[in-house]
Amino acid sequence: MTWSIVARDPLTGHLGIAVASRFIAVGALVPHIRGGIGAVASKAFVSPLYGVDGLLAMQAGEDAGGDKRGRQSAALVIHRDQNYPWLSIRADDHPDPLAELVRLHAVAGERYLHVAETMATRQNPNGMTERREIDEKIAALEAARIAEGRPSASFATPLKM
Repeated sequence: MTWSIVARDPLTGHLGIAVASRFIAVGALVPHIRGGIGAVASKAFVSPLYGVDGLLAMQAGEDAGGDKRGRQSAALVIHRDQNYPWLSIRADDHPDPLAELVRLHAVAGERYLHVAETMATRQNPNGMTERREIDEKIAALEAARIAEGRPSASFATPLKM
């Protein structure tokens, strides 16, 4: 069966949903989040209307048996206080979707999550307009990774060691 966890950070109010299933692209319809409002995970015979109208302990769920039909897809969606996701990653068709989700989260941590901090928000509609600071941060993190001999989690990042 499809299983999920819906979480809210009590300090920041950020919302997140993680879901795994033996059903392709489970992250496309199950997680529904409205920043600053709430989160719903609709499952079984999924209805996107449940999330629209209703508005990671994932490994523990997998260890407890996960989806009895097997594994195929997993997703992680995190909203902060905006109506768009701060992070939305999906493994739509993979033999070990949770491991792939962990890898994708690591890839996001190398660059994307730093850039996501600069996106436009309700409080700052322009976001960060000067990229120099974030580009320098990403370059420093990349240099440190290379100096430590750690490979990138990304398949698209060339090996530079």
